[in-house]
Amino acid sequence: QRLVKTLGRSLGAVGNLGALLLLLFFIIGVLSVELFANICVDGTFEPTLGHVDRCQLIDESVLMDGHATFEDIGMAFLTLFRISTGDNWSEVMQSCQLEPGIRPHSDSLQRAMRFMQDYLDTGDPSHLDFARIELPGCQTSEELEAMAGLVSCSFPDEFGHCPTNCGLKILSNLLFSAFLCASNFILLNLVMAVLMQELQAAIVVKEEDNTASVGALVTMSKAANALQSKLPVGLGVEAPIAKGSTD
Repeated sequence: QRLVKTLGRSLGAVGNLGALLLLLFFIIGVLSVELFANICVDGTFEPTLGHVDRCQLIDESVLMDGHATFEDIGMAFLTLFRISTGDNWSEVMQSCQLEPGIRPHSDSLQRAMRFMQDYLDTGDPSHLDFARIELPGCQTSEELEAMAGLVSCSFPDEFGHCPTNCGLKILSNLLFSAFLCASNFILLNLVMAVLMQELQAAIVVKEEDNTASVGALVTMSKAANALQSKLPVGLGVEAPIAKGSTD
């Protein structure tokens, strides 16, 4: 019963912290959708006829999990909740910090386009692997624009061009690290601190009530003894014998 009363008294403070946590989720969610909506997701791309999807040029090991994406604000909320629990949040951050690798040749773009054309002509996935070797990591928007005749995307930008499939390494490191610290190590611990403070206050109040009850009983006992000592003999109460009296 004491725990229930403690939870009831702490609802106001916990509600304020919950609203602050929800605001943090909303702010980081909007930023994540704006910054990382173009990140390729495993199993969601569908190449058009005669084209290679831009996400097929990325190694499958670094594609974002289909259950943790930033395609829209709803999925962003679910992904941020997953990050706040510490469940494989480093994999999400790894997908969002993908950058273009070092191109092995000065004409790597042209070589990759020839490999992609061979893949479209023969269907042999090894040609697509060779194209990934020529363009390691991810591809910039300029590279995708140069390969527009061979590369398509499911979600083009407002100009009809394929957006880059690269992430933002520095921003992703700062954003996710700050969010994890704020949500997991600060706000949730503040909720526990509020609950513990209310429980401690309930224990102190109970102890004060017990002390007051004991004090009242002692006072009543003293008052009864004093009244008994003043009562005359013959009223059913034996009067105390004075010192030095004789039989």
